[in-house]
Amino acid sequence: MPTKTRASKPRRLLSLDKVWLELLLGPDPRWQHFRDDEDRRQHWFAYKAEMLESFGNGGKRPWAWWRFEANRDAYPRDACSEADALYRMNVLSAAERELVERGWELDWATAAMKTRGLDDLLEEAARLKIPRWWIIKTKVTDCGEYVRVP
Repeated sequence: MPTKTRASKPRRLLSLDKVWLELLLGPDPRWQHFRDDEDRRQHWFAYKAEMLESFGNGGKRPWAWWRFEANRDAYPRDACSEADALYRMNVLSAAERELVERGWELDWATAAMKTRGLDDLLEEAARLKIPRWWIIKTKVTDCGEYVRVP
């Protein structure tokens, strides 16, 4: 007679326990770990360096960074992405700024190769969340290539 086997529970990610999950994604009744906002704040500052090293790069920040450290008045309301907002708020390290710019450059080059005409290119750039202000610093060469103006 065949025996029934139970499906094993999925293993929890090693470093993403309930504390990290809530600091990364924000409060949720399914994983509420903290007593109150002050408790959440204390945990954020205790784990901040480790969390930023793991999740605060490439133009992104954990939920707790936005909650406890971001200057909300400096947030550009017309930002097209989190990377755009962080870049314009001037809170990225030099290495992270370069990484974000390189990402936009690659997306721009990809969009330029697969579109025809400026309207199509701008539409694709918007879909890829390349900031308009960044695109403005681009010119068309005699060969029809789009290059960045320093």
